[in-house]
Amino acid sequence: WSWNHQSAALVLQAVFKKQPVIVDTIELDKRFFMAAASDKIGSRTCESFVEAAALVSNECFAKQYHRLVRNDTLKMTRDRSANFVIQALLSACPTDSLFAVILDELSQEPQIIVDKMGILFKIMEWPVRKGRAFDKTIAFLYEAFEAKTPDAKQALVKRLQSTQMGLSILALLPSYPADLNKYIVDGFLDLTDADLLRMSVDRTAAHCVEAFLNTTHSTISQKARSKICRKLVPSAADLAVHPAGSFVLERAFQAAP
Repeated sequence: WSWNHQSAALVLQAVFKKQPVIVDTIELDKRFFMAAASDKIGSRTCESFVEAAALVSNECFAKQYHRLVRNDTLKMTRDRSANFVIQALLSACPTDSLFAVILDELSQEPQIIVDKMGILFKIMEWPVRKGRAFDKTIAFLYEAFEAKTPDAKQALVKRLQSTQMGLSILALLPSYPADLNKYIVDGFLDLTDADLLRMSVDRTAAHCVEAFLNTTHSTISQKARSKICRKLVPSAADLAVHPAGSFVLERAFQAAP
């Protein structure tokens, strides 16, 4: 079947979802997989294939990754459609060792990820879901943006807040260990009151502010949260009547000492 044909692709995606074990019996040619991954429709089928492999077993996922993707991770990352397959790989990746292999390939040219923020989000999200490998991914983040000095690392906050996906990445970082997210927290605290207000009344950016105020799933210190709260106080009346801002204000009240 052609993975690029819409009708066939929809059938295959349904089959992989309902009977994932079938992927362990399919011997795909790498050239066929790469061609499908580079196609808008075919890439969705490849994503379903990858997700099904992870459901079957760690061994099945590893076998398919090494046979079909290994050594071409960067090539797929650059491709407009195939990069979504890499995102699926990162989301489904079940083990530390395989994640390290994928990250190692991407680390050969980390700067290209700046233009593929979806992949960067999946990289930064993996430790939050798994509870490990935080040090490797924060190092990758700094390397991707060529942030080598403390000032450059703090300035990364403003670079991330310039796009929706960047904000989503920024919202993950309060969940990183305090010794690893220190520069990000310092950069966030350096935002002006006006910057913080603009973020708080933006639907996407408001979730980021809430993440820095969160008292349960965060390593942000009480001192840092209090400083954010103080920056929001002058705008409390405006936030209270705004759909997104009101949630930020509620979180600020919860975070206040």
